[in-house]
Amino acid sequence: MSSNYRYILFLSVFVFVLCIKTANCQPYQIGHVTISFTDTSRNDRQIPVEVYYPAQAAGEEVPVAPGQFPVLSFGHGFVMDVGSYTNFSNMLVPEGFIFALSNTETGFSPNHLDLALDLALILHALGEEGNDPGSLFYGAVALENAVMGHSMGGGASMLAAAGDTIVKAVANFAAANTTPSAISAAAEITIPALLFSGSGDCVTPPSAHQEPMYDSLASGCKTWISITGGGHCYFANENFLCTFGENSCGPNVTITREEQQDAVFDFLLPWLDYHLKGEQQAWEVFTDSLASSERITYEQDCESTGIQRIDTGSSGIRIYPVPFKDYLNIEGDRMISKLYICDLAGRKVYENAENCRLPITMRTQGLYPGIYQIMIISSSGEQIGMLGIKY
Repeated sequence: MSSNYRYILFLSVFVFVLCIKTANCQPYQIGHVTISFTDTSRNDRQIPVEVYYPAQAAGEEVPVAPGQFPVLSFGHGFVMDVGSYTNFSNMLVPEGFIFALSNTETGFSPNHLDLALDLALILHALGEEGNDPGSLFYGAVALENAVMGHSMGGGASMLAAAGDTIVKAVANFAAANTTPSAISAAAEITIPALLFSGSGDCVTPPSAHQEPMYDSLASGCKTWISITGGGHCYFANENFLCTFGENSCGPNVTITREEQQDAVFDFLLPWLDYHLKGEQQAWEVFTDSLASSERITYEQDCESTGIQRIDTGSSGIRIYPVPFKDYLNIEGDRMISKLYICDLAGRKVYENAENCRLPITMRTQGLYPGIYQIMIISSSGEQIGMLGIKY
């Protein structure tokens, strides 16, 4: 085959795959199921969970859409029902996330630690569901996940992140300090963290809650976003008890609920896409928005911005053939601790967790035609990303 013909073929395949990607990137529909998980380590504690998930057609217990999706385990606020957080499921599920709400500790004497343990247990349980051929979620649960929460649930998300290594990231909204202390727990958290505050919040004033949590975090990359004029309850949908409590302390809220939630999702989505789906451009969107937005103030401390995208052949590593079909060679003279391939939606389609030395050859017959991100982590901790295309 002539080099000119091969180049034309490559461009044709590239355009063809981009067309496929564009056609399939429409938002997912929202499926829903109620599941009760059992924690045998706590006297068979029952944990009812409302799970919203990407589906091809909206409905109850409908099939999950093809692919693997990160799980977001979410904790509710004090005496707030899980129905107050459909703003999160409506925004996150169509973008390719499984959103799981713990329906525990809903009374007036909640146990914060139990709620935290529930949030972590949900990640374990849904991971098991993903490996169970008889489950609705078989093959649909990605390895990446996050714990999240609002107010009391936000504090519980910090306890969960500090207490269980299954948690890969933590994000919360007007997080309240808890018992045990979420502020103290933050010092044990090294995973990526994103904290949201409302500058007009009088229920969990940022100076007494989110600010000391942020300061205590040991995360290699942490961000604290304060929404100017935002309140405590506006992170969720209308809830009578939350609104009553906030009005009683004299909030200084100067924006609408819709404006506050728009600001949240403008930052939350790219942050999740980057940390849970490996989408490098999402990090650029996130940081650019931080620097340019007039709706927020922020603090950030990140040791690394993650994977560097390099051209094939640089840094002593190259992949071939380009494009590839049944196999892919990766050449270079270095030890690697992990290698994985993701599609452009961030779903892992291949992973090699064993230490090995380049060069290696990977069989790729099982991959569909498309554009893929080849991610390499060297034994020294260097992170390298390359783009490849299969025809």
